[in-house]
Amino acid sequence: MGATRRRSRGGRPGRLAAQLIGLAVLATACAESGAVGRYNRDACRLANDSTVVFNGIRDYLMSAEPTPQRFLYVPGTDSSPPDAGILALQDKGPTYMYPASGDQQAVVKTKLASIGDFASLLVAYHGFQRKDPQHGTIRLSGTYISGKQDGKTIPVRDVPLECDSAGWHGPKPVIKLAAPPTPPPGASH
Repeated sequence: MGATRRRSRGGRPGRLAAQLIGLAVLATACAESGAVGRYNRDACRLANDSTVVFNGIRDYLMSAEPTPQRFLYVPGTDSSPPDAGILALQDKGPTYMYPASGDQQAVVKTKLASIGDFASLLVAYHGFQRKDPQHGTIRLSGTYISGKQDGKTIPVRDVPLECDSAGWHGPKPVIKLAAPPTPPPGASH
């Protein structure tokens, strides 16, 4: 006896299954964008201020010119960053406490100079405000304490923060492209 062969009825069940699978994939994709949006809103809304401050100070440091390589803060004052801000400083590089009195400041500056001629930024915190669940502003300023920029100040600046699928962050950096080189006079193309 030979093997019995099953036949499909004109290919309809296979085609119907493929159409149903396609419809299910499409429905899932459409529903997912709403779910992702809700997740982003909830994650932003539920993020504590420490998370927002940490990311805001980190982005502020990355935008400073020249790029600081060491960080300082004055502890115990109203311009001292909160704990999350100090963690952001430590996350970016060596971090030192800077004394409020002039005599002790000279000692710290001498110590920093003996370690190397690196740009060291004293960061001052001036507050944080959440405008809505997905937007906030952190106020910061800074002064370079050592290196070639010693004494240069960064005035108080409001750093806008926003939350999206990438989490809390400052403004996206603008990438400036260089113009193409111009050929010397008399050069042929």
